[in-house]
Amino acid sequence: MIVNSIISILTMMVVSLILKYISGAKQAVFALVIFAVYLPFYFIAPVFYTDALSMLFPVLFYYLYLILKDTSGYKKFCLICFGMGLAASMGMQIKFTVIIMVIAVAIDMFINCDWKKAILANAIVCAVILIYFAVFNGYIYSYHLDRERARQDNDPYVHWVMMGLKGSGGYNPDDYFFTRSFKDPDERKAAIIQEIKRRIADYGPDGMFKFLTKKSVKCFGDGTLGLDDFLAYREDKNFLHRFIISEGDKYEIYRHLCEAILFTLMLFMVFLALKYFFRKENNINLAPLIAVFGIFLFLLGWEANRRYFTNFVPVIIVCAVLGIDYFHLLVKKFGASVLKTTQKR
Repeated sequence: MIVNSIISILTMMVVSLILKYISGAKQAVFALVIFAVYLPFYFIAPVFYTDALSMLFPVLFYYLYLILKDTSGYKKFCLICFGMGLAASMGMQIKFTVIIMVIAVAIDMFINCDWKKAILANAIVCAVILIYFAVFNGYIYSYHLDRERARQDNDPYVHWVMMGLKGSGGYNPDDYFFTRSFKDPDERKAAIIQEIKRRIADYGPDGMFKFLTKKSVKCFGDGTLGLDDFLAYREDKNFLHRFIISEGDKYEIYRHLCEAILFTLMLFMVFLALKYFFRKENNINLAPLIAVFGIFLFLLGWEANRRYFTNFVPVIIVCAVLGIDYFHLLVKKFGASVLKTTQKR
């Protein structure tokens, strides 16, 4: 709980630093207010799992990138790139979806930075990631795991893609039985890929679109971040459990409050996207938007679970606060336009 609390607080701090760096102290404080009213962050400490443990790393990687863009000295530049690579590696080790922010920053870098600088930065970051995982895997397979045994026992990644194409797209035991029915890893992977193709063909274009629409709600429609998946197993329940676990008689109140905040954040995130499309600004902060879009696309193709976007909620908050600025500007322009029209009449 202490470790998870520290990670959660550091995440809030980094988000506020990002917004202070981009927009100023007012936006930084407002981000902290959002964290203060978003109820799941009060109960996330005991949820010691990859969703919460990896929250810090996407925003930390992005914050280091913001600093990198204004860095001129070669040594400092390389040092920040090394820090970015280390942050990405640690995050990806906990939950591999952190790589989506790495890709988003790379795209942002090639759009908004000098190409030579972008190539050098990405080369250093990728080198650090590759070295980190080579050393880690070398150690693990040398002292703790047998590589061939791991190959035999591990489910291929396409297993979760297959599972995401059945029913509501969530976990189902039948697909696990199907996967484990094949002893040979190569045969197992080939059978899963064949089953994926069959399911997509059965849906057809129209059916696939309807299925993914429903799946997107399952992936992003729960503002509670699914914390009750873990908290419900506690035996020493108190009055708070009446609100925060789905069996509680007050759960619907808690759920609606959480969803209202999440959907409001998503609404204002849309205004940041509109700002990019309509204003065509240079040096627009594209990476957070690309990252949220990336996790959305990834989860549409993966096993559906309401918890899996948790580590990108801080990125959504960054986008929402930046979007509120543009929303405020639109309201001022609209008000000025109405006033001008009224005066003419």
